[in-house]
Amino acid sequence: MSIRKEIPAGGIVCSIVSAPDSSGAVVQLADGTLLIYSLDQNEMVKYLTPLPEACETLQVSHIDGKDISLGLSRRNRLYVDGQEVANNVTSFVVHSEFILLTTLKHVLLCARLNDKGLQSLIRGQCGPGRRIERGARLVTSVAGGTCVVLQMPRGNLECIQPRPLTLHVATVHLDAGQYGPAFQLLRKQRINLNLLCDHQPMEFLAKIEHVINELRDPAWLSLFLSELQEDSVAHSMYKEYYAHLDQLPATLNNKVQAVCDAMRDAMLCRENADQYLLPILTSCVQKQTDKDLEDALIRVKTVKEAERKNANLMVSADDAMKYLLYLVDVNRLYDVALGLYDFDLVMQVAAKSNKDPKEYLPFLNKLRRMDPNYSYFVIDKHLKRFESALNHIALCQGDEYFEECLNLVKTHKLYSKALDIFPKGSPKYLDIATIYGDYLMDKKLYHEAGVMYTRAQEYQKALAAYQVAGDWRETLLTANQLQYKENKLHELCQELASSLKDRRQFSEASKILCDYLGDVEESIAVLAQGRLWNEAVWSSYHHKRADMIETHVKPGIMEHLEQLTSQFMSAQKEFITYKSRLNVVRTNKEQRQIEEKDGDPLEEYDIYSDTSSVMASTLHGSHIGSQVSMRSSRSSKNRRKLQRKMLSLKEGSVYEELALIRALHQLITATNNATEEVESLCRVLLKFDKDKEATSLQKLLSDLMQDMDNAKNEIWTTDLLQQPQMSYGSDATVNSIINQHQSALNPGLALLEPHFRFPPQNKSISWKISILNTA
Repeated sequence: MSIRKEIPAGGIVCSIVSAPDSSGAVVQLADGTLLIYSLDQNEMVKYLTPLPEACETLQVSHIDGKDISLGLSRRNRLYVDGQEVANNVTSFVVHSEFILLTTLKHVLLCARLNDKGLQSLIRGQCGPGRRIERGARLVTSVAGGTCVVLQMPRGNLECIQPRPLTLHVATVHLDAGQYGPAFQLLRKQRINLNLLCDHQPMEFLAKIEHVINELRDPAWLSLFLSELQEDSVAHSMYKEYYAHLDQLPATLNNKVQAVCDAMRDAMLCRENADQYLLPILTSCVQKQTDKDLEDALIRVKTVKEAERKNANLMVSADDAMKYLLYLVDVNRLYDVALGLYDFDLVMQVAAKSNKDPKEYLPFLNKLRRMDPNYSYFVIDKHLKRFESALNHIALCQGDEYFEECLNLVKTHKLYSKALDIFPKGSPKYLDIATIYGDYLMDKKLYHEAGVMYTRAQEYQKALAAYQVAGDWRETLLTANQLQYKENKLHELCQELASSLKDRRQFSEASKILCDYLGDVEESIAVLAQGRLWNEAVWSSYHHKRADMIETHVKPGIMEHLEQLTSQFMSAQKEFITYKSRLNVVRTNKEQRQIEEKDGDPLEEYDIYSDTSSVMASTLHGSHIGSQVSMRSSRSSKNRRKLQRKMLSLKEGSVYEELALIRALHQLITATNNATEEVESLCRVLLKFDKDKEATSLQKLLSDLMQDMDNAKNEIWTTDLLQQPQMSYGSDATVNSIINQHQSALNPGLALLEPHFRFPPQNKSISWKISILNTA
C-alpha cells in the first residue's frame, strides 16, 4: 500500500461512506461527529449535524434539496439528522424512493424518502408493515426496482419485493403509459388489477386504444375486465400508498360500465375483432344486466352462423359458449336465452351445461307447437316479465286467450297497461275498465272507480261509486246518462241531500234542495243547521223568504252565540283549574326533591343498588322474549290507547304533570281554532244590529287567548326537554351519580307526544273586527 497523503481526523474513525453527490466521502468519528472529505480540495471539514453517538450503519442521502444523515446505533436507535426517531430498529437501507427498516417486532417498514415520509416515520405512521423472519436484517435494495435483499440468522440471503416498492414501480410505468409492463408486474405480484384504471381514470379512458395495444393478449384483457369493480382501489385498498399526494386520484362514476363500454367499442372497431371475442363477452357479463347478457348470446349465435358458412374464426362458438357458462350461472344464462325466444340458442346453452335433457326438452317441444305469440306469453310468464307477457297475450285471437289475459291483469294489477294496449271503446277495453273499477272499489277509491265504470259504460255502477264518494255533481251527470225519469231523479236527489247532511256538507246539500228539489225552506234550514249564516241570509233574501230570517236564521244565530259563550267560559274555568293544579304538582315535586337532598339516603341507596341489580337482571332475562313478542303484536293504536291511560288527570297519578300539559295544549289549540267561527258569527250579528252581543263575544275570546298566551312560559318551562349533563369523572361518587340520575331522568316524557312538548302557536291571520274593539 502506498500512502499518498495523511489527513488528521481529530478522533477515532468509525466508518466512511460516500457523499450523496459522489464528490467525496463522509467520515464518522467515535463521538458521532461527521466530517466530509472533498476530493477536489483534498481536505476534511465538519459536515452536517453531529450524531448523538457512533452508529454502526451510516447513510447520507439528498432529500428534498438538502443532505440528511441517517444513522443506526448498536442500541437500535435510528437517528435522522441527529434526531432520534425510533429505538427499536435493527437495520435499514435507503432505496431510491424509500427508506426501509426492520424492527425488533420482526416487521419491515417502508417510508418515503422525503420530508413527509420522514415525519410519518417520526410519528410511527408508516402503515402496518410486512412480517419477516425473526432476526432478519436488511442488506441492500435495487435502486429504482422492487427487490430487497435480507440476510437471515442462518446466513442465507433472501430476496423479497415489498408492496410499496412494487406499487411505486407500477405507478411509474402507468405515468409513462406503459400499461403492458405495469399489468405484468401487478399480475405477478397479485396486486388488484383495478389499479390500471384507478391510478389515472380519465387518462386511462382517453388512451383505451393504447391500453389494448399494450396488453395485446386477449386473455390479459379478459382477466383485467373480469376483475373490474366499482370501488376505486386508490381510495380503499391502496389508499396508504397515495397518502403522499395532496389529493387522491379522481374517481369514475359507473366505472365498470364506462370501462367495459369503452374497451368493447374499441375492440369491435378493429379489423381482427373476432380475435377479441372472449374479452368482448367478458365486458358484456361484467355489466350484470340481462340486456348485455342477451348481447353476449347474440354474438355467440352470430359466430355459430358464421361457422356454418365455413368462416375461419379465431374463437369457436363452442369455446365461446363454454367461456360464458364459466362466467355466468347456467340457470341465469338459460333464462336469458329463453327470453330471446330463440329455441336454437336455448338448446345450445342447455347442451353445454350439466342440465338433464328431461328438464328442458319437453318444455321446449311444447313451446314449439304453440302459436308464436302465445309461446312468447308463456315464456314471459315463466320469466316473470308480466308486462311483456301482457303485450303478447293481447295479440292472440280467441276468447280463451282473453280469459287468460284478464286473469293475468287481475293477478299482477296491470290494469293501466292493459288499457293502453286495447283500442278505446272495444269490447276488450270495456271489460278491462270494468274489472279495474271493481278493483278500485275494493280499494275504496270510489271516485277513480266511478271514472273507470264510466269508461266501461257501466253507468249504474258508476252512479253507485260517485254516490259513495259524495260527488253529487258526477252522480247527477251519470243519472242523466242513464236517462232517469223525474220521479226517480227526485228520489236520487233526496238521497244525495240526506247523505251530504250526514257528511256535514251542508252547503252542497242546500244547493241540491234548492236547485233540484225546489225546497227553499228546507234549503235555508240546512244552511242554518250548518251555521253558514252568510249563505243562509243571502238565500233568504234571494228567494224572497224574509220570514225564514225570523223563524230559522235569527234563532239559530242567538243559539250559536249562547253556545260559544258557554264554551269559552267553560274553557276559561278549565284553563284556570288545570294551570293551578299544574303549579301545585310542580311545587310538591320540588318539595320532595329538597327533602331527599336534605336526608342521608346512603344506606337506602346501597340496599337499592344491590336489590335493583338482581331485579333488573331477573326481569331482563325473564321478560326479554315476551317484550319482543309484545312489540311485534301490539298495534300503534293499542300503544296510543295505553299511553292515554297512563297520562291520567286523576290527582296523585304518576304522570299527572304530563297529562296536565297535554290537556292545556289541547285546550289552547281548540280556543285558537275558534277565531274564524267567532269572526263569522260577529259579522252576522252586526248585520242584525247585535253590536253589544258581538262585542261581548269578541272580547271574551280575545281575553281568553291573551290569558293563555301569558301563561305559556309558565306551563312550558325550559327544563321540560333539557336534561342536565351527567358527570362520571374520577371525582364522581355513588351518591352523586344516583342524585344526578334522579334529577335528570324523566321516564314519562316519552309518553308525551313531541308536539305537546312545545306551546301551540297562534294563527297570524287577524280575526278581530275593528269596530267591535273597545277601549
